[in-house]
Amino acid sequence: MAEALSLEQAMLVSLHESSQGNHDAATRVLLKPIQDYLSGRALSEVVGFHRRAKWPLPRVRLSRNELDIYVEPLAPCFDSGEAETLRSYVLELSCQSPPSFRERANNILERVCRRFSRVRAPLRAQTLVFNTVAKLRWLLLLSLSSYRQDFSHKCMGLGLVLQEPESRAKAILKIHEADTLLRYSLRVFHQVNDAKRLEYLHSFRWPEMEAYKRFISGNEQSRILLSIHMGDFLGAYSRIALETSDDWHVLAIRRVSDATTDPLERIQFGRTTSILRPGQYSPVQVAAKLRKGRHTLAILCDLGTQFGETAAVSFLERSANFVRGPASIALLSGCPIIPFVCYQEADEKHIDMGAVIYTRSGEAETFTDSVTRITQQLACFCEKWVRKYPDQWKYLPEVFNYFQPEKKHHANGNSLEHEK
Repeated sequence: MAEALSLEQAMLVSLHESSQGNHDAATRVLLKPIQDYLSGRALSEVVGFHRRAKWPLPRVRLSRNELDIYVEPLAPCFDSGEAETLRSYVLELSCQSPPSFRERANNILERVCRRFSRVRAPLRAQTLVFNTVAKLRWLLLLSLSSYRQDFSHKCMGLGLVLQEPESRAKAILKIHEADTLLRYSLRVFHQVNDAKRLEYLHSFRWPEMEAYKRFISGNEQSRILLSIHMGDFLGAYSRIALETSDDWHVLAIRRVSDATTDPLERIQFGRTTSILRPGQYSPVQVAAKLRKGRHTLAILCDLGTQFGETAAVSFLERSANFVRGPASIALLSGCPIIPFVCYQEADEKHIDMGAVIYTRSGEAETFTDSVTRITQQLACFCEKWVRKYPDQWKYLPEVFNYFQPEKKHHANGNSLEHEK
């Protein structure tokens, strides 16, 4: 395995490639070192930096999960201007102050969590360890001035959005931050399809299970199983998929192009799962598969402008943007949408299914009108559960990014896309 390049080494290689006219290579050689550098800094430091120096390349996506940052190229080829722009960004990045002792300590804790999550320890033991680590990590985060400032801004903004006192908003964000490590460990846990995972999936409380089984019994029409980023939604998808027949096919849309770096690559949502990646499908192609019957599309609806075309909706009493893909595919395929949510109360995980949404266009509606109407239904579904369990919604700290600019609150959310 080739040794990872530092930012300084990558800059020299990039300059050499540009001098040879290899501008695409000059751009790409910088991406991994940038990713490694950003992943090695506290998220609050990264967010603060990008408030001062915006991410420069629209054709390269900067995204993150709970603990890691990804730099993903979206273009087949980059030009000389993009190579030069990215080198300017790296120069600004290299001028950052080095990590403080507290920031380095926090990074060490996060590295320990990444490694421990891959140990085949019982999930209860992992939960106990991560809960303990989370308390120490919280103290370290509060010792970082950049985090305290970001936390304060978000508390003020969330207090207004959720119509809660600022003290309540602080408590909600603290719980959300503590659960970050648990969400990461579950993500890794679901990559191992063994007997322990099967036992875990059967532990979900799912009151509508028999009604769902009656709905799908003998029904060969494809369906869209739709949720939001709340609780263990990955486990909930897999639990529901256990009730399908062996020859039923699950389609799962991912926003990560590179399978080798995708943390969900090995997760099976059903007995037969196909992962659809950017550039490998279009809504029309997905709809065509669904129209064949005996397919389930696993999709999430609570995504904003960074993840494709959006529709304007009302969300949390503000004008917001939600992706229009789920509604578009449903209308093109004629498939019903079965919405559900996963949440946790005490030590139990719950699946709650909403009423089936039948996606037919109204007589006087255009296709765009129908998409907007259904997307608004999905936004209302999302809002209901976000209000009920705000600390369990993955995107709560970034909620400001959903609102349209003229309505956006002055408190800045995270400028990084948070991957699915």
